[in-house]
Amino acid sequence: MLNHFLLCLGLTLAVELPLALLWGARRQDLLLCALANVLTNPVVVLLDLIFPAPWLLLLLECAAVGAEGIVYRLCARHIRAPVLLSLCANGCSFGFGLWMGGLL
Repeated sequence: MLNHFLLCLGLTLAVELPLALLWGARRQDLLLCALANVLTNPVVVLLDLIFPAPWLLLLLECAAVGAEGIVYRLCARHIRAPVLLSLCANGCSFGFGLWMGGLL
């Protein structure tokens, strides 16, 4: 099970951090993006494993977008449109996860 958590987090970071870099995030802001994902991703993955329902996964992803967007807005130094970054980054990593899982 630990492998599943690490794989999900690794893929999320592999997608979202380069996107944040392209978005203009640098140094501390990239670290902030990584930390926000370390906090939100395992919760989403765990709840999806316990309660596997597509509608719940979508709700959990929306909660992750909101939580990360708030963290970026409150703590980031140089992220433009932090909530939009969170939405785009989470949408890309979610889509990538669906594609990797053969669902897209």
